[in-house]
Amino acid sequence: MADKQRKATAWDMIRSLAVIMIPILLLTWLLTNNLDDYPVERVDWRPVAENARANVEWPVWAPEGLPEEGRDPWMPSQVRWLRPGDPTVGGGSSPRHHWRLGYISPDQIYYEINQGDDALEQFVRDVTREGRRVGEEPIEGREWERWESHDGRTRSLVLRDDPTVTMVTADAAFTDLQQFARTLQAS
Repeated sequence: MADKQRKATAWDMIRSLAVIMIPILLLTWLLTNNLDDYPVERVDWRPVAENARANVEWPVWAPEGLPEEGRDPWMPSQVRWLRPGDPTVGGGSSPRHHWRLGYISPDQIYYEINQGDDALEQFVRDVTREGRRVGEEPIEGREWERWESHDGRTRSLVLRDDPTVTMVTADAAFTDLQQFARTLQAS
């Protein structure tokens, strides 16, 4: 008996490749398609600051005079107040009172204020991303320490004021951090 199969043509190969490639391309597009950015939500930090101020003996710092509306607003995007023993984001418990307030600047850089009153050296290491001290910065009559992460991306200004430490941190130049730190008011 003679073999009656027809010979495969180039067109048959193209159809076979299409059957294989179309699902692969579709899955690749679905899995790598960039989703729209999720909008940053504005938070009302003032009630949290009032709670913090009512629970500690030291001044809680927050910016005053930053435009939160208008053409170039600073958007408060994160606020947190922890007491010793409160659960942290990482799943442990806070060893200190911890005040944290974050803002998105008009040029979309995240600035954060952190204050704490215990286990201060570890606190500084954590917030500065295991940074190193690289100098000092006088601001409004106070001597702030300049810190920089090992990769040079994150910079922090650190103010030690017994019994607390206050840090201003961002992926920004020290001059920008200095301007932001000048807006801080303690009450």
